[in-house]
Amino acid sequence: MFSLKKVSLLTASLLGAMAIAQPALAHSGHDHSGQAAHHHTSHHSASHKESAVKLEVSNCWGRLNNEQHPSALYVNFKNTEDIPAYVVGIKSSHFEKTVLHESYEEDGMMGMRHVPEVEIPAKGAVEFKPGGYHYMLYKPSNVKQGDKIPFTFLLSNGHELSAECVMKSPKSRSFND
Repeated sequence: MFSLKKVSLLTASLLGAMAIAQPALAHSGHDHSGQAAHHHTSHHSASHKESAVKLEVSNCWGRLNNEQHPSALYVNFKNTEDIPAYVVGIKSSHFEKTVLHESYEEDGMMGMRHVPEVEIPAKGAVEFKPGGYHYMLYKPSNVKQGDKIPFTFLLSNGHELSAECVMKSPKSRSFND
């Protein structure tokens, strides 16, 4: 059997582990049900992390769904500077809510999760594409297939980049579809 001293040490260890884990859970972007906690827009950053600002934005396109189903937006970023860039969100007057996401596979199951930022490496590039990073766009306003919609991409240091993105069919698989 366990002595009182061993039980006390075990309890203290568990409480210590819980105290360490609690702040991580509180800042993970998830509520207690395990569902992603979504903010009205995804341009909030916990810190103003230094970021490259000279990014080339290309092949910006979206799968436009109806109001009951979120749309998705994809884009290519190329960083021409010697330091990383950190994309933290997007905004558009044509969508009520936007969220930065990534698709992932875990234990043979596909899923999506909110991510606070995406790093574009120094002198590197990242492609947002189906099955990877993307923006979820909710509640479109005055948008139809074929429209070129202005978007503003937000970096961790507060810098903004603008681009027009073409909205396509929900069945589209790439910028060239």
